[in-house]
Amino acid sequence: MPRKAPSPPAPRRDGLERFSVLAATVLVAVVPFVWDGEALRAFRGPQAELAMAAWAALAAAFLVRADARAAWTDPWWPAWGGVLAGGVLAALFSGQVVRALGNLLPVALAAMGWGALRRLTDGSRRRLAALVVAAGVVEAVLVLAFLSSALQPSTFARLDYLVGRYGWIGTLGNPGYVGIFLTLPALLAAGRALEGGRRRLAWAAAALFLVAVVVGSQTLTAALALVAGGAVMAWRRVPRARRLPVFAGLVIVGLVVVLASPLRSRLLGAAEMARGRGLLWLGSARGAAYAAAGAMLAAHPLFGVGPGLFEANSFRALDEAALADRAQVLGLETGFGEAHNDLLQHAAETGAIGVLLALAGLALAVRRAGRPPGAIPDRAALLAAASVIALTQFPLHLAAVAAQWTVLAALALPALPSLAPAQAGRRRAELAIALVLAGVGATVAWQRHAAARAFAQGRALLQAVRAGASSGARTDAARAALVRLEGRERWLPGSHETRLTLGSLALEADQPALAIRHFAAALALAERPETRFDIGAALLAAGEREAALTHFVRAVELNPAILRQVTDVELARALRRRLDASGYGARHPWIYDGTPAATR
Repeated sequence: MPRKAPSPPAPRRDGLERFSVLAATVLVAVVPFVWDGEALRAFRGPQAELAMAAWAALAAAFLVRADARAAWTDPWWPAWGGVLAGGVLAALFSGQVVRALGNLLPVALAAMGWGALRRLTDGSRRRLAALVVAAGVVEAVLVLAFLSSALQPSTFARLDYLVGRYGWIGTLGNPGYVGIFLTLPALLAAGRALEGGRRRLAWAAAALFLVAVVVGSQTLTAALALVAGGAVMAWRRVPRARRLPVFAGLVIVGLVVVLASPLRSRLLGAAEMARGRGLLWLGSARGAAYAAAGAMLAAHPLFGVGPGLFEANSFRALDEAALADRAQVLGLETGFGEAHNDLLQHAAETGAIGVLLALAGLALAVRRAGRPPGAIPDRAALLAAASVIALTQFPLHLAAVAAQWTVLAALALPALPSLAPAQAGRRRAELAIALVLAGVGATVAWQRHAAARAFAQGRALLQAVRAGASSGARTDAARAALVRLEGRERWLPGSHETRLTLGSLALEADQPALAIRHFAAALALAERPETRFDIGAALLAAGEREAALTHFVRAVELNPAILRQVTDVELARALRRRLDASGYGARHPWIYDGTPAATR
């Protein structure tokens, strides 16, 4: 009787695999807990930089072993290739080629990092999937803990509006982001519980806890995503003859939860706003962002405005009536950095060509890969939930969420074939090269973070000196701050905020020519009302009154609420004469209320 061939040994975790697991752990279990109290811009600040460093480390781990042919024959590469190809074409036609190509760098790093994740052994993949749920539970605990002022970080004291649902922010800066971040871990835990096993009760408890915090955050999009994911999960697991009754039961339970929870008042408030003020206020004012994206696509149908340039074009894309309506309700806070719809934003930034290339790449990947099993159950449920959120929010533009989702997507697919064991010397060399490359990425991320913190301190200094310092003290402090910030803007080349800070400091330092130069650079990066207003102030200080009035008028057209910042009576009335001459004042007479221009 022939002897049965022994089964091949399980792949061993070498140093490079451990390095990859560590970087992935940073993405799913460290990035979400990095708190930044500066203006609640966590997903654009340190979270984004740390995520970038982790993706750079994973990309390095992939590249040092990319000589293996199997790494480049992954059937899912066309999906990444379609997105990147469309982005590159859009960048070439954007008018800001270098900036737009730079905005694609995180996507390229994530694509290569995905390759490293796909090579992890099954044991590492299972542990990472469990870590995603554990991190979600910890985030949910922090959300509840931070409802108590005694347990909040000290920086929460700066945020005077953390009441009601805005108290449910955890470390992600917004209850909506918290709801989004917890949704897929909740469904993942539910899937594990339904699989059975010794830990099914623990998985079930984690799922229920995460769902409860999502509901408490009153995030409608996340709640809807949970319903969609739960429905798909039930539909696929329940026998066909019982699907309709079970589905109907889930709908009833969902309605009861909505009507008996804080979601009810949130839903009614959103509907009332949309009914009272029109479609622009649909979905908590998302209609305006959708309209801006549509206008960008209409103006640049083939290649869009360029990758990462939605915010730079968001004001000029909206018409006069929409801008005035938003300003009347929201005051100075009227701009959208994202479209709140990832597909629509991708279309606005890369045009029809970009969308078609992305879809073609995805279709080719699905056709080549088929439906092999992965390390995550109920992939269809997670996909349904993610699709709902991506069409109503911008999760792929949030560092913590995009990191979590990309890791989950890699874990949802089977591992790539393991490489043949390399010689010990080769393995040490691979790890050393990966560490060096990761160190470069971490250094760049740290420099960007340090620059962002320095500019945040510069803005805080501006507020302090404007609040009551004498003229001489203001000038000296502004000059000293300019010296400290000199050259740091090169680490944040696409940030209009840094140029605005430098320009404002130069204006306070009695250097209007330098201020004009910085404000002009900010205007080239993004046309926004505050940029137009600031450059007008600098021109006025330089004695160029007519040019200053032109910028002031444009600032008011972008956001009429900015007229309330003009305290000089003569200047306010000069602006009114120009606005009335163009007919703008007659179309929006409310803009003069409470300003020095109220009387001619």
